[in-house]
Amino acid sequence: MYNPLVSYEENLKRGPAPEWNRGGFFPSIVFTGEPQFSIFDFPLYLPLGIPAGPLLSKAFVEVALKAGFCMPVYKTVRSRPWQSHPWPNVLRLAKIEDGGSGDTESGSELLQIRNPAGPEGRRASVQVLPLEAEFLADSEKSRTLSITNAFGVPSSSPQQWSADFCTLSADSFSGGYHSVLSFQGSRLPDGRWIDFLEDTAQTARLAAGCIRKAGGKILEMNVSCPNEAGAPIYSDTAALAETVRCAAEGLSDFPELKLIIKLGVVPRQNVLKTVEIIAKYAHGIASINTVSANIKNPRGENALGSGASHGGVCGFAIRDQALEMVRRLNEVRRSLGLHRREFALVGVGGCSGLDDFQKFLDAGADVVHAATGAMWNLQLAGEAAKFLNVDFATGANR
Repeated sequence: MYNPLVSYEENLKRGPAPEWNRGGFFPSIVFTGEPQFSIFDFPLYLPLGIPAGPLLSKAFVEVALKAGFCMPVYKTVRSRPWQSHPWPNVLRLAKIEDGGSGDTESGSELLQIRNPAGPEGRRASVQVLPLEAEFLADSEKSRTLSITNAFGVPSSSPQQWSADFCTLSADSFSGGYHSVLSFQGSRLPDGRWIDFLEDTAQTARLAAGCIRKAGGKILEMNVSCPNEAGAPIYSDTAALAETVRCAAEGLSDFPELKLIIKLGVVPRQNVLKTVEIIAKYAHGIASINTVSANIKNPRGENALGSGASHGGVCGFAIRDQALEMVRRLNEVRRSLGLHRREFALVGVGGCSGLDDFQKFLDAGADVVHAATGAMWNLQLAGEAAKFLNVDFATGANR
């Protein structure tokens, strides 16, 4: 539903593009039984959603809901307008040149990034090409698709995003569906740390007021974007603790809301401390966000529109890291005696088909989110419903 050949601003203005979905139309399904799954105590027809990245506005969220994704996450919002990095932002991985394995051009091996950025390893280098509709028409190629995701967490003003989000229907937050609003504090290049913390608390209050008005109960805070100045917050446990604490303070007048924290790949030695911090102030974890990599075109030049040497990678190339992260988080959750109803795990990163979906559930995820795997294949929810024997009827396509 996202057109990678035009800018973020054009996609936001035009809305979801049916020609960029499998088959050229948006599916519509209606679940006919009682919800059998849940996150916290909120029922879900299907433990499958779409994370914040691809859902740029209410229009995108509505398309996801109608396609059967029961936990869609509205694109991350800020306390101020924030520009997207220039086009191109979305390019497909053709080869991992350093820090991984595989070459999708020759079809020799499935692409997997082996070394994450940060404390556990150096940043991988990847070669990219434009993503074209013809490539997506090949079901096998699209199943193992990986892309760059280098937007820099753009946001409209609070007045704009709040007005847009609050026009979602009550059905978006009831029955077997639960839409989520994502937010984050804003770090300015020359800003003070205390300013960021204050902005985090203020943004949490703004997002909470918005979702309460709309009728929702779940917020997600992103502390894992690899496309901003400075190291991602989750990679420093002291910074993480301060940030999550400030968000919780911002939500002190909203005790009914649940807060999920979005992470990247946490070093093994920090997993226990990370979960302990988050469990003290919040109610769950979504993992993982994109993995940072050096992004080059076939000539060896920086390929992103921003001119940056690196950006986030998502899709199949990060699936194995995502699965391992969910396994580690679930082990720690059990060791700390945290019940699923009080502390949720959302598995995200490289879920492109039913086999991946089942692997995330087996790893301990309560709900699975698909980004790259759903952006151009919204039929994935219907396939997952059949896989889990969830009853539904097919509505009219539009």
